[in-house]
Amino acid sequence: MRLRAFALSVLATSFVACAPAQPPMVTSPTSPTGAPAIDDGLDRLSSTELARRMFQDTGGAALAKQALDSMAASFRKMPGLPPGFIDRFLANADVNDLVEIVVPIYAKECDRETMVAAIRFYESPQGRILTSKMPAMTEQSMVAGRAWGKAVAEKTIQQLHTSPPADGQ
Repeated sequence: MRLRAFALSVLATSFVACAPAQPPMVTSPTSPTGAPAIDDGLDRLSSTELARRMFQDTGGAALAKQALDSMAASFRKMPGLPPGFIDRFLANADVNDLVEIVVPIYAKECDRETMVAAIRFYESPQGRILTSKMPAMTEQSMVAGRAWGKAVAEKTIQQLHTSPPADGQ
């Protein structure tokens, strides 16, 4: 269960659904680097607004929903849950609540420059391709991780049977 909670927290803090269409970018002749500056409105957003947009652009809500569905599937395999638990759990688990919890963490941990750069990447064609593939990559990674964990556990148990630790641990 700890692994599942950890996986959910990792997913929730790094992934999401595509952002709404953005207004066209306007270039300005001045920027600190000498390159054309991009006027996409990001400089006018608060840190919280940037964090929310970054969370959206990185697919966080979609991946959190995917993790939630995976948790529900795991619950279905658990004996002894009260009748109706899974349906009630899913009804109570609003991904938007998770977004409201995670956005302030993004705003606290990321500086404005980093969030603006991340948003610009994730709203680029390459960034959108990456986020569109994130759910499949996450699902495949979870399957691979479970198989790996099972193999390591089986190896460990076999080693303990053939060569128990000297100190009894």
